[in-house]
Amino acid sequence: MTTTDKNDLQQSKSPNTVCMHYVHAACQNAEAAGLNVEDCLEQAGLQLNLLKKPQARISALRYEKLTRYIAEQLDDELLMQGGIARSRVGCFNLMCHLAIHEQTLRQGILRSLQFYKLLWGDIYYQLSSDEDLAYLSIHFDNPSTDPLHITKDCGLVLLHRFFSWLINQHIPLHHVTYTFTKPDHHEEHNRLYRCPIHYSGDIDAIAFSNALLNKPVVQTKETLSHFLKGAPSNLMVIPSNGNSLTSQIRVVLAESLYTTPPSLEQIANALNTTTQTVRRKLKKENTSYQEIKDQLRQDSAINFLCNSNLPINDIALRLGFSEPSTFHRAFKKWTGTTPGNYRR
Repeated sequence: MTTTDKNDLQQSKSPNTVCMHYVHAACQNAEAAGLNVEDCLEQAGLQLNLLKKPQARISALRYEKLTRYIAEQLDDELLMQGGIARSRVGCFNLMCHLAIHEQTLRQGILRSLQFYKLLWGDIYYQLSSDEDLAYLSIHFDNPSTDPLHITKDCGLVLLHRFFSWLINQHIPLHHVTYTFTKPDHHEEHNRLYRCPIHYSGDIDAIAFSNALLNKPVVQTKETLSHFLKGAPSNLMVIPSNGNSLTSQIRVVLAESLYTTPPSLEQIANALNTTTQTVRRKLKKENTSYQEIKDQLRQDSAINFLCNSNLPINDIALRLGFSEPSTFHRAFKKWTGTTPGNYRR
């Protein structure tokens, strides 16, 4: 195992992964712009046959490497994923530097939206509000420029992460609305947002409490330099909210990843709460305890297969499977292929 692989493996006890929908979109746009897809994938330590596995997932680090390489080659932070104007490498950096000088979140949002309206022209954001909620929406003069809806996904996610950082407080989302129908990769939206998601709506927007708009901007040029390391690529793969119950449970589960996972009652005790409260809060976050366990095992299995030379049977045992055959069945259910084929 190389030093890079070891670092990848050790970075997190509960690594995040990314679905193939976003990998396909990045590669399609890279190819359309004249890049060699196989070369792009190799830069991230990925193989071309991975694109034939629609249910597969890749580690967050691999996705970051892939998108960063494509962005650098195209000089476009959006990877040519929507609109007629490019977002040259460094535009996100400049937008952040403009926003941190504002006094409140509202002002920071409006400054950011003004920047992108001047930059793109045919794609723009709007901030609106009613008595209780604020809405950050994205609009296209020509929606056909975003056929895979990647710009909608990336644009809303990136700004949500950035605005949360701007006030040093996670912005809980009340709901997310998309104009397109429920896609095959809808579970990825649950991972990204952790809130109710509505499809076939009349707007593409995230909704949150409008009281947060008056929160002060607390970041500085000094804190921004740290935030920008890896941005904007890394913002698509970091957890939506490190303080969410889902994230807290993942931390507890990661400590017992290689043993029998704790029961829901044990999780509740560890978090000083009740099972009823855990179920209720997880439902609000659009997930369940079983789903969190499955996702953690899935993410960890992919991490081991991609970033280590451990035998598959050893990986099965490390992840708490009593028999390798049980692990094989579970992995095929998750990804549509066997661990051996996935590793190849």
